[in-house]
Amino acid sequence: AQVFSYGALKHFGEGLVLGSQGEVGVARGEFREALRWSQNDLYYRALAEAGTARLNSIAGVPGGDLEALRAEFAEVGHEALDAAHAAVDYDSSNFLNWLALGNVHQALFGPGVGDAYTPARAAYNEALKLFPGNPSVYVAVARLEIAAKDNQKAKEYLAEALEKKPDFTPALLLAAELASREGDLVLLEKMSEEAVRSSPDDYGPRFFLGLAYVRLKKIESAIVTFEELRRRYPDREQVVKILADLRGGKSLFAQ
Repeated sequence: AQVFSYGALKHFGEGLVLGSQGEVGVARGEFREALRWSQNDLYYRALAEAGTARLNSIAGVPGGDLEALRAEFAEVGHEALDAAHAAVDYDSSNFLNWLALGNVHQALFGPGVGDAYTPARAAYNEALKLFPGNPSVYVAVARLEIAAKDNQKAKEYLAEALEKKPDFTPALLLAAELASREGDLVLLEKMSEEAVRSSPDDYGPRFFLGLAYVRLKKIESAIVTFEELRRRYPDREQVVKILADLRGGKSLFAQ
């Protein structure tokens, strides 16, 4: 049975709030504090997931102090892997723990850290055995296959995800991203619009749709989409700038 304490729950809750605000580094500290009070797979998994978010963030940093970034990547990756393995050791019957482990390995695989594909795939396979009806796992495997440059396999797993849940936004968005990479503009538009229909109140899908319209050279549709985003999120400076660029005839993808 899992053991919770007030102190652990307090730190865990604070970590969740900080993580949702993008303060991943501070959130990791809160999850470590939660684990000092009590150990269970929920807290270990939270630490692993926060580490994965930071790994993905580091991998996307252009330039900067490369030595410092490499050192941080190694430190965060080590902690995230340890936490994910601890979660699996605590409860190997929970597919979420295997999914978290696979996601850490996948984050390490992107920058080419050893052979991270094989353990990531193995962890996802365990998650699929435990919960074959969950579309999130199929999307995770699809992302891994894209990183491994096997788009055909990725499409097969995305099709599986959408068979399980036709309006699953992460699958629709990833399908749209893949279509964009491959230059399939018809599918790009279709998947992007379906993603907005499935999550009409979310920022991400509508933002992606706006960019898709730009790629499709449907500038008026893009302006309407970003105008709606500005109405919903008036403090997003990026949206205001995109609208100014579109109205000024600037190319977003040339910047």
